Amino acid sequence: MRTQQMLDELQALVERSGRMPGMGKKAVDERRFYSLLGQLRESLPADLREASRTIQEKDKMIAEASAKAEEIKAKAQEQSARLVEESEITHRAHADAEEIVRQADLRAEAIRQDAHTYASQVLEKIETMINRLAAGVQEGRAALTIPQPKEQQP
Repeated sequence: MRTQQMLDELQALVERSGRMPGMGKKAVDERRFYSLLGQLRESLPADLREASRTIQEKDKMIAEASAKAEEIKAKAQEQSARLVEESEITHRAHADAEEIVRQADLRAEAIRQDAHTYASQVLEKIETMINRLAAGVQEGRAALTIPQPKEQQP
């Protein structure tokens, strides 16, 4: 992602900047800082669109998993009904059908969990990136803050 690269560049810019004698503050190349900041502002909408697409993909995966689970359940119930109609194997058929439904529920739950885990990981990465961006901006602002001269007493 371009945003991550620019955040790294902002951090490097501050780290490479020399200190102002006697003040403990860093002197940052203002033009470079504002250039990187502008690029960050331009790249954020693209990164946010990507995050939105990821969330939509997660929602689609969950919907597909739910539909597949319902389909598996319906097939299992149909199979169960057919087996019950056969008098010789009624007991065994009932147990088999229950196992099929149980397995289908387990598979569907596993698919749902995987989709939620994936979405959570993606959102966590995006949150980390945004937090790093905010920290970089705060550091940049702090570096640009010029202390006010103290009033001299007579």
